[in-house]
Amino acid sequence: MNWLGIRLPVLLAVLACAALGGGLFAWLLTRGIDAPYLVGVVVGVGAAAVSRERSGMRGVWCGVFSVWAGAIAQRLAGPYATVSLFGFASTLTWGRAALFSLGAALAAAIGSRGLRRPR
Repeated sequence: MNWLGIRLPVLLAVLACAALGGGLFAWLLTRGIDAPYLVGVVVGVGAAAVSRERSGMRGVWCGVFSVWAGAIAQRLAGPYATVSLFGFASTLTWGRAALFSLGAALAAAIGSRGLRRPR
């Protein structure tokens, strides 16, 4: 554990899973399926899979990275590709904001767990 509240291998896993989840979300957007909460699930499961202990701060990082990965993915693909990343908030209706919030909450809840056994 360090001052970030997340170890480097776990941080790398979170970043890799954020890219994977963002790619999945972008792929689904091109097919007309708007499911940003899947990014949170992928990020949370990836973080929990490589972690041995519980960490609330890791869950917060997972939630933040899942929202950013979803925002970047929607900027790259689908019907929102014409909107800049800085215009992300303008694409949010109440329903889409709820889906992104659900993704962040799932990422935080799942990512704060440690699924690996302690040594």
